[in-house]
Amino acid sequence: MLKQKKLELEKLNKQLAYHDKLYHGYDNPEITDAQYDMLYKSKKELLEQFPELEKYDNYKNAIGSLVNTKFYKVEHLAPMLSLENAFSKTDIEKFISRTKRFLHMNNDELLTIICELKIDGLSFSMLYKDGVLTQASTRGNGYFGEDITQNIKTIKDIPHIIKNAPHLLEVRGEIYMDRHNFKQINKTCNFANPRNAAAGSVRQLNHEITKSRNLKYFVYSIVNHNINTQEELLHQLDNWGFCVNKNSYTTSNIEEALNFYEKIYNNRHNISYDIDGVIYKINNISLQKKLGITNKYPRWAIAHKFPSTEAKTQLKNISIQVGRTGVITPIAELEPINIGGVIISRANLHNQDEIIRKDIRIGDYVTVKRAGDVIPQIVDVDKSLRSKKSHKFIFPSHCPSCGCKLHKDQQAVALRCTGELTCKNQILEKMKHFVSRDALNIIGIGKKQLEFFYEQSLITSIDDIFSLEEKLNNMELENTHGWGKKSIANLLQAIRHSKNVSLENFIFALGIRFIGKNTAKALAQHYISYENWYASMLLLKDNINISGIGKKSIESLRVFFSEQQNINILSKIVQKLNIINAKNKEHSTNTSNITGKIIVFTGTFSNMSRTEAKFQAEQLGAKVQSSLSTKTNLLVVGSNPGSKYQKAKKLHIQIIDEDAWLTMIR
Repeated sequence: MLKQKKLELEKLNKQLAYHDKLYHGYDNPEITDAQYDMLYKSKKELLEQFPELEKYDNYKNAIGSLVNTKFYKVEHLAPMLSLENAFSKTDIEKFISRTKRFLHMNNDELLTIICELKIDGLSFSMLYKDGVLTQASTRGNGYFGEDITQNIKTIKDIPHIIKNAPHLLEVRGEIYMDRHNFKQINKTCNFANPRNAAAGSVRQLNHEITKSRNLKYFVYSIVNHNINTQEELLHQLDNWGFCVNKNSYTTSNIEEALNFYEKIYNNRHNISYDIDGVIYKINNISLQKKLGITNKYPRWAIAHKFPSTEAKTQLKNISIQVGRTGVITPIAELEPINIGGVIISRANLHNQDEIIRKDIRIGDYVTVKRAGDVIPQIVDVDKSLRSKKSHKFIFPSHCPSCGCKLHKDQQAVALRCTGELTCKNQILEKMKHFVSRDALNIIGIGKKQLEFFYEQSLITSIDDIFSLEEKLNNMELENTHGWGKKSIANLLQAIRHSKNVSLENFIFALGIRFIGKNTAKALAQHYISYENWYASMLLLKDNINISGIGKKSIESLRVFFSEQQNINILSKIVQKLNIINAKNKEHSTNTSNITGKIIVFTGTFSNMSRTEAKFQAEQLGAKVQSSLSTKTNLLVVGSNPGSKYQKAKKLHIQIIDEDAWLTMIR
């Protein structure tokens, strides 16, 4: 069975590699985005069901990365930050009020803002030295982008040389594809929308393909300049020969700014390119400098987004999910619909109150939107199309998994199953968490294996995992249900290996509500040994004097240790494990090229969590800190790294991105 699944993985990898090459290398896809997503989903589910296949997965690029690794990374002169989003008049009023407070202005003082169109394209930057275009790059994570110089030079109307320019000039803007051109290209290609088409065209390895796509652009920003206002900045860019969007408006009246927004929104379909909002910027550049930036956004600008993309479809069913902590979540099962280039078939209904408030019924025709164009949710029900035979949805009073009564805590909106360790769904989710990589890391046992063992009554609680070897001696599992001699041996070996576990991983593995990796580590470092931790938890009061441990975590621990069934299960598990004291863990580190170095991680990483990165570094002998100092050797940045990036540059600390980090530790 495993051999057959290995062949299936190889086949999926070949298909993904082939279609990735067509899409990213030649920009000539043969399948739709939805069909590609199905291939990716099939691979993901296969690896979840058969974790032992991970070592045979030789095409990692297929998961989670749309960045073409054949483009070189370049660092921006200054961060290319995204803008804070606003969705209402109130949001804009708050932006103006807090800006005035920051500048110590009175509410009745005038503050001039300039309104510009928010182009739905690909952000890019161009660097000119002595007036000559020498480099162009994508925004990337805001600090490092991809070098797309040769492709940018193929775009019509981009100046290769500008007159009377300063020694060093960085210009920023947006690359886009107009809708007419998009329709023509999509006769032979299959892009979901003009933005994807523009992004795919810019990232071509073949410059001639980029040139043939007739891409366009607007510029709107200059880095490090002595211009007084944003209005003057746009005028200067125009004088240098750049394409500048003339559809802007300057005012000191917020109502006029909002009227401009409404005018653009109502007229957007008559504009030849896609826009998804209006950007308001403080016009005075000196005030912009005073306002500065936060960890994520500049304080002097905000993007007033248009209402999210919406579509109407039919609600086919409402299913109920039971989470690891017993939370009951209703899920809308929808007739699949394309929203903004993404196929949507499910939406989160959140809780019982949400269903009642919107009077959502099975069979209804509903309006679905992607909140912020990302998360699907039902925003409206078309009751004029409702069947006369429809009925109000009756939320279950008992858990669909175990039949236990559902309970709602005071001040809570979510219903919870009270079955705890008697609820099949909760047990399976808890066991899945217990064996996961950040917990006991038992390789070879995933959701599918746990369900099989549960149905066979081999594993019905967490402690049963460690009795599996004894139970398997009394039954013929080999050559049945996908099991082979080697896969069984590997699984049992992984279980034996997992019996030596650090205290922090064990605490995290229990899956106690609000006890994540960082909280588990703080508890382990405070109590050192399991015995100390266990004894303290049994006598837990209302407060623990440990940095980072909040009231919710304390209450959750207190509730967990007040349940006798949890104590009983815990006692059985502990008897079968060797829980390593926290103080002994540092002796297990390895020697490497980062041994002894002080490292700081910041931002969001695509291939790992920050906790995983920290664990890797500590295992290789490095010391990981949360803040920078003159003693810091290395800063590893992901997306949105915040103020640490600028501080590291001032302190002359080495800065690398995620890819360089992964190369360093290999």
